[in-house]
Amino acid sequence: MHRSYHRKLAEQASLYPVFHILESGYRAKLGSWLENDYGVDRWWEPILAELRHDRDLTEVNGVAITHSALRALQNLIKNVEGDRYDRGVLAQADGHGVLARAKMSDIEELIFQHWPHFKKELRGRFSNGSLVEQATFKAKFKRVRDARNEAYHHREVGRRAEIVGLAEELLDLIDVHLGSVVDHAAQLAPKIQASGVRADARHLALCAVDRSFRIETVQHGRDPAEAEVTAMTGGDAIARPEGRAPDCASS
Repeated sequence: MHRSYHRKLAEQASLYPVFHILESGYRAKLGSWLENDYGVDRWWEPILAELRHDRDLTEVNGVAITHSALRALQNLIKNVEGDRYDRGVLAQADGHGVLARAKMSDIEELIFQHWPHFKKELRGRFSNGSLVEQATFKAKFKRVRDARNEAYHHREVGRRAEIVGLAEELLDLIDVHLGSVVDHAAQLAPKIQASGVRADARHLALCAVDRSFRIETVQHGRDPAEAEVTAMTGGDAIARPEGRAPDCASS
C-alpha cells in the first residue's frame, strides 16, 4: 500500500512544475498586457476607488471597458483586497504583484473578457497549425486549470500526458517552451540533504527491495539513457529517482 501511494505521489508531483510554469507565464503575460492596454501601471486604482463608492466605470485611463471586463477586474480586486477593500494589499503591490495574488479562475476570466484584444498577444496558431480560436483556447485552458486544482487538492489527475500536452500548446502561444524550462528548472533544483534519521527495516515502505530492472529514461534534447534499478516492481523502479534502492539496516 505504501509503495502504491508513493508511486502515485511521484506521478502527481511530476505535474507541479508544469502547472507552475503555465501559471507564471500567463500571470506575467496578462500583467504586462493590462498595463500596456490601459496605458497605466496601476490600472486597478480607479476601479478600486469606484468600488469603494459602489460605482461603476466605463473607461480606465481613457480606454473604454466593457461591462463584463469591468466585472472580471472587480472580482479580481475583491478576491485580493477583500470584500471591504481594506486589506491594504493593492496599495503595496505592482501590476505583477496583483496578478500573482489573483486566483487562476480570475486570470482565466480576465483573458476571456478581454479576448479580442488579448488574442493579439498570442501566436496565431497552435503548434499543430490550427487557428487559435476563443472556444478552443478556453477549452484547453480550463482543462489544464481543472487538472491543476485537482492536483493542488491532492486528488489524482487522470490522463496526465494529455494535460502536459495541452499546457505545452498553451505556453507555446506566449513563446515559452515547456520542455526547456522544465529541464532548466531540474538542473537548478537544490538537492535535498539527507536527514539524520537512518533508514531501517521498520520503515516498511522503504525496504524489502529484491529485483533488478533496466529503465530507459528520456529527457528533452538528450539521448535516451539506461539505468539499472533495484525495486520490488517495475512501477516502483520507474518512480524511484536516481535509480537507487534505499539503504535499509537489518532488523
